[in-house]
Amino acid sequence: METPVNSHKSQNNEVPPMNDQPCSSDELFPTVKSFDSWLETEAMVHTFEQKGLSRREIEVLTWVARGKTNSVIGMILHISPRTVSKHLEHIYSKLGVECRTAAVVALLEIMQESEKSEQGMAHGEGSKTSRNRVLLVDDDAGNRMLLRSILESYGYVCEEVEHGSKALTFLETASVDLVITDNRMPVLGGIKFLEQLSTTIVENIPPVIMFTGNVTHELQEQAFKAGAYAVIGKSSSMKELLLTAVQAIQHSSVSPPAHHHRTVIKSAI
Repeated sequence: METPVNSHKSQNNEVPPMNDQPCSSDELFPTVKSFDSWLETEAMVHTFEQKGLSRREIEVLTWVARGKTNSVIGMILHISPRTVSKHLEHIYSKLGVECRTAAVVALLEIMQESEKSEQGMAHGEGSKTSRNRVLLVDDDAGNRMLLRSILESYGYVCEEVEHGSKALTFLETASVDLVITDNRMPVLGGIKFLEQLSTTIVENIPPVIMFTGNVTHELQEQAFKAGAYAVIGKSSSMKELLLTAVQAIQHSSVSPPAHHHRTVIKSAI
């Protein structure tokens, strides 16, 4: 079996439960400004204080976002792991989330909206923001329903189509911030959809994550050549998909599709 590329799984290929797994923001935001630098700004502190977080809770959240465990955070802040856990409970409640992955996603999305707001203010556009819109392309209604329920619980607005041809028709008259597509579909599969996307949509082409069941090196090369932002196996953790979605939307807002990174996340069997 081929070794996964850029996989964040442990060596025994087991993924801890989502609420117990440390989350890392490494390389999620390679452009605009440094993630760590943003975490240290008063603007970030003010943003989270407006959401009711205390200074200590903000400190805990920023260390969670850097991938630290409760024990390590406790040592850094000179408090017990139990106290860290209590702070996390309060953070989850105030942010309206249920686990550390969701808290990190919320943090990164707030960073994204903060930067968009700053850019808008610089151009006299005010601070109005909107929820990110995602198009789900999959012939399996059950898969679409599962993805939709998860993504909407994180604040995304989702649209659905059954195959690539319908996705192209949809995108001719509507815009989205991200497309998540399967590969094997009737009428028009994922690779063909990617190949035709750039000729169908001239401007504001959304980033595309291929989320499929059988990830091979051949498929990876075909997908990236056709313009995919990332290729993720369906057996990977939802954490990987969620964080890659945040990354793709943020990166596409400052870089054209041709500059997208090659990201491969798949599970070892």
